[in-house]
Amino acid sequence: MLNRVLLVEDDKAIRFGVARHLERNGFSVAEAANCESARERFRDFDPEAIVTDFRLPDGEALELISDFRREKPALRIVVFTGYGTIELAVRAMRTGAYDVLTKPVDLGLLVDDLRKGDDAPTSPASGPHRAAAPVASRARMSAFADEVERLKDADCSVLVLGETGTGKTVLVRALHEASRRRGKPFVDLNCAGLARELVESELFGHERGAFTSAHTAKAGMFELADGGTLFLDEIGDIDLAVQPKVLKAIEEKRFRRIGAAREQSVDVRIVAATHRDLREAARNNQFRADLYYRLSAVTITIPALRERRAEIPALARDLLFSLASKMGRAVPELDAEAESLLVSHSWPGNIRELKNVLERALHFTSSDVLSASDLLVDGPPAAESVASSSTLREIERAHIEQAMALHGHVGDAARSLGISRSSMYLKLKAYGLVPTRPAAPRLKAGGGRGA
Repeated sequence: MLNRVLLVEDDKAIRFGVARHLERNGFSVAEAANCESARERFRDFDPEAIVTDFRLPDGEALELISDFRREKPALRIVVFTGYGTIELAVRAMRTGAYDVLTKPVDLGLLVDDLRKGDDAPTSPASGPHRAAAPVASRARMSAFADEVERLKDADCSVLVLGETGTGKTVLVRALHEASRRRGKPFVDLNCAGLARELVESELFGHERGAFTSAHTAKAGMFELADGGTLFLDEIGDIDLAVQPKVLKAIEEKRFRRIGAAREQSVDVRIVAATHRDLREAARNNQFRADLYYRLSAVTITIPALRERRAEIPALARDLLFSLASKMGRAVPELDAEAESLLVSHSWPGNIRELKNVLERALHFTSSDVLSASDLLVDGPPAAESVASSSTLREIERAHIEQAMALHGHVGDAARSLGISRSSMYLKLKAYGLVPTRPAAPRLKAGGGRGA
């Protein structure tokens, strides 16, 4: 079995998590943060395997692979990346990589790659033949790598559908990072529960004095996203009166700030997401049909977590790795009973709920192995508790309490119940329940490394 592993990764948290996991599995690990330091460690450590990020501060992994394989043809090299595309995988394999794994890295698969000591690593000459198997079966890549790859050169609008917590934002970010607009702004606006006046100001901005509280001029999201991607999350909740203006801005690439005399032009790609059935909403005149058809040039549907149970163990390991790395602790394993519990749960909150369960377990146990008893999985509401509620008011209160306990955020809980954020606040007040603070719209600068 291979023993000495050189780990090349510039992100300290990721490097720490991967290194500790490999050491716990019996490997001797040397670390490097860039190509230059990797070459130095290669000479003094004499590794049998290289685990490297694809994009490093001073170059790409392909340069390292070529150099190292010339010196040690039998060297095993595993590449991981935040940019999980077929093209990248082929390039890496042809250069001599043994495997390509996407971030967050499945540490079980990484250890498996390093422990397959009887499989002869490929030489550069045989790279294209070795590449055929992983490229043909991209189970180790993102489930939506094909869609991201197919759309990387397109500039059309994309509509992402899926229940709350299924990972729509992660997919949208991947679409941005794979596009020609990477390095440009990625602007994220959650439309749920925003009043008409507020959403119009957030989208298009306003001039000073445009309304009573407009003490200064403000740029809107279309303006901030110029050259990049504007992500309209929960577009199904946007006010009907504002939708014609959104449609015009998308079609004509022009808009006018509130209170402004002149229009301004922008170059923005629109990606929208919702948990609602927009086609049905359009039929019922609850959403403009013309805006729906404009947004849905390409539609990607993310299935609920309960519909892809086979992915849950690997996904849980990915989340554990990410969470533990941020906490600065070793990444624990899941025992068989813990995995069985996770696979059998219905996950009404999808990936967000799974992440919450795992994060809670990490806070309350320092064990290297998580058991089923460490995972406080909330079951569905008991039939007898619902049946015992004698009034509709009591049943509604129970559902609201459950939604808040599951999501922990007013906006997310409101979306799961199919109501607006403002209605949710009224119900919380009526039942004497304490709300959490709503999240503000987020602006994320592009050009960062994918994770």
